[in-house]
Amino acid sequence: MTLFSTIPTIYSASDAASWTMAVSPFLEQASNVKLLLSGNIGFYEFYVDTNPFVTGLILALMIGVFLWAVSVQTGNTSQVDRAWPILPTVFSIHFLIYGMLFNIASRRLMIMVFLQSLWSVRLTYNYYRKGGYKRGAEDYRWLTVRDSMPPYLYPILHFFYIHIFQTLHLYWLACPTYIAMLAANARSFGLLDCVALELFMVTFAIEIMADQQQWDFYQARELYSNNEELPGNLNFELMTLAKGFNTYGLFKWSRHPNFLAEQVIWFVFYSFGAIASKTWVNWTILGPLGLVGVFQASTRLTEMISLKKYPLYSLYSRKVGRFFPRLDGSHWEPIDEDSSLKTE
Repeated sequence: MTLFSTIPTIYSASDAASWTMAVSPFLEQASNVKLLLSGNIGFYEFYVDTNPFVTGLILALMIGVFLWAVSVQTGNTSQVDRAWPILPTVFSIHFLIYGMLFNIASRRLMIMVFLQSLWSVRLTYNYYRKGGYKRGAEDYRWLTVRDSMPPYLYPILHFFYIHIFQTLHLYWLACPTYIAMLAANARSFGLLDCVALELFMVTFAIEIMADQQQWDFYQARELYSNNEELPGNLNFELMTLAKGFNTYGLFKWSRHPNFLAEQVIWFVFYSFGAIASKTWVNWTILGPLGLVGVFQASTRLTEMISLKKYPLYSLYSRKVGRFFPRLDGSHWEPIDEDSSLKTE
């Protein structure tokens, strides 16, 4: 088997984004796994003689099943949460390696993998400092989901959605790098790529800012809760900490600015593949669109819990947009905390 039988022949940039040309003809190569497991071919031969999308798909399914098994063994649902910051970049590096092996790794592809690596470092660090990698740590929302479902339904959700679907979703988010690899230099890195690069970095900076503001607030709240003193190095008033949730900085304009930035950043990442293939809509858009659906559902669950936990959250949700700032300029102000707390 040669390169020409593992990836499509690209006659125009748009061919790289065509499902019928770039993906479906190669799905049957998944059967190469049998040759690998039987010892008829070695790993390197399997890797280079199998379409990289198919190889990545197999890897994603294997990781999903492995994480499910670990979750069952430990009784902890947050295994995919731990892998979330890392997996998209792992999949993209896979496409980069394949491209480098056959000298089709363009500047665009390398920049995409670099940007994803930055994203992974930020999210991994933020998840780590919040205690996500501590032994036994589990997202409280999974507990709510588990308690709200019939016992016979949760194992189905646990396997198919939490582990298989989410792992495949993370793979799909990385698939614009597959398109960029196939397109190679059919469309050179240009002005549109520079615009996408700038948008990515601006959105990335917003994510970092929102993460830090959220971290500062919860650190200050924890210090006050434990020691009944206001942190000297953080500028928070007692009223601000007393209500229990963050309305500081970006959070006075958006209830979830970090969630908004996360959704935007994946649409920007998708745009690199669209630019490379000269197709503004292609099959990889299911990744960022699916992420919008995930955030809609998870944010509703988060806010349902917050509404029960914090008396002022209902006022906050009326004044401040969930993701986007309100068009009328409405936002949270210190007077809201004063007047609301006085009437409690």
